[in-house]
Amino acid sequence: MIHKMRVLAIVCLVCVSIYIA
Repeated sequence: MIHKMRVLAIVCLVCVSIYIA
């Protein structure tokens, strides 16, 4: 579960970076 949350956090960061760009 912890690994899944970590991956979700990374994906969220990437999405936010693309949204801001």
